[in-house]
Amino acid sequence: MSFGARLKQARDHAGLTQQELQIHSGVSQKTISKIERGDQVVSTATVQLAQACGVRPEWLAAGEEPMLPGVARALEQNRAVYAALSEDAVEIARQWQNLPKKQRDRLREQLAVETAAAKARRRLGVIPNVEKRRAKFER
Repeated sequence: MSFGARLKQARDHAGLTQQELQIHSGVSQKTISKIERGDQVVSTATVQLAQACGVRPEWLAAGEEPMLPGVARALEQNRAVYAALSEDAVEIARQWQNLPKKQRDRLREQLAVETAAAKARRRLGVIPNVEKRRAKFER
């Protein structure tokens, strides 16, 4: 996608006309029009145009994803979380996403019931057979 096409997309995303973008960025409407048509390749006001449209200057200038500033932070955080996950956890997450919604809902309900039952057993001091065997094995 060209610089002009990205500028048009950013302007549309911001809900601005070329005249409104001129007011917010200080770049003339004539220049904005030339850039969007492809008659002017690059602008020295890329940062001002990006800020006026609420997009990342790197995206506007070179198409470097993501387009929106908050998304970049979210992606970095998600990458950090993903990197910390074990291979098993990643595989479980993939399998979970592939389940039909109805089945995921049923599993959530079942998990909620099991969790509530485990809390009740702990509160009452009841140790299930599995935990008794585990404790005996760990001795």
